[in-house]
Amino acid sequence: MRFGEHAQQYRTHAHVQREIAAWCGEWVEPDCRQLSALELGAGTGLFTEILAAKGFQQLTATDLSEQMVAEGNRCVPAARWEQRDAWAPLPEGYDRLYACSLLQWAVDPERVLTHWRRALPSGGRALVAIFVQGSLQEFATASGRFFPVPMRSEAEWLACFRGAGFEVLRHEVCQRVQQHESAIAALRSLHNIGAVANRKLSTAELRTMLTGAEQAHGNGEGFPLTWVTLKAELVVN
Repeated sequence: MRFGEHAQQYRTHAHVQREIAAWCGEWVEPDCRQLSALELGAGTGLFTEILAAKGFQQLTATDLSEQMVAEGNRCVPAARWEQRDAWAPLPEGYDRLYACSLLQWAVDPERVLTHWRRALPSGGRALVAIFVQGSLQEFATASGRFFPVPMRSEAEWLACFRGAGFEVLRHEVCQRVQQHESAIAALRSLHNIGAVANRKLSTAELRTMLTGAEQAHGNGEGFPLTWVTLKAELVVN
C-alpha cells in the first residue's frame, strides 16, 4: 500500500476512515488515566485524537511510514510518536493495544495477532477495526487482482483472533456506502489516501475493471462504494 506518499492530504480525503475511528472509539473506556496504550498503524492520528482525549497515562502512536509519523506528530502532539512495523514482534509494557483500519492488510494475520497478544499482560485488551469481505465489492467483483491480500469474512477474523490466543469479548459489524459521481471518481478517492497496492493493474486491466464496475453498479445517483467494517474487543486471559 502507498499511504505514506499521501500523508499530507490523507486527513482531507479519509472520510470513511474518520467515521470508522469515531465508531471504534465508542468502545474505548471513558477514563484511562491508569492505563498505558500502544496504537499501531496510527496514520496521521484520526483515531489517536480520540485516544488522546481519554487521558492515558502513556499513549504511544506508531506507523510504518516516516511521513505518516511526522504528520501525525504535527496533528496530535499529545501522543508520543514512533516509526514501527505493526507486523513484527512488539515491546511489552502496555495495557491496551489499538489498531483502526490496519489489520486487513496483513498477509498472515494470525501470526501478527500472536505478536500482539504476546505483547499484552494477562487481562490486557486489544481493540481493532477491520475492513472485511464485502468492502469495495464493486471493484473486487470486477477484478480478481484488485486487492493485494484476500478480504476475509467476519467469521474468518473471529477464528484468527481465537487462533492467536485472544478471547473475543464483543464484536460488531457495520456497513457504509459512499456515493461517487462515477467508478473512476470512486477509484480516485482511494488513490487520494494511498489505499492502492504497490503492484499496479495494467492500463487494459484498469479500463476493463472500471467499465465492468460502472456497468454493474452505476446508477442514476452515481456510483456506490461499499465499506463493511468489523470492530472487536479482545482480551488476554
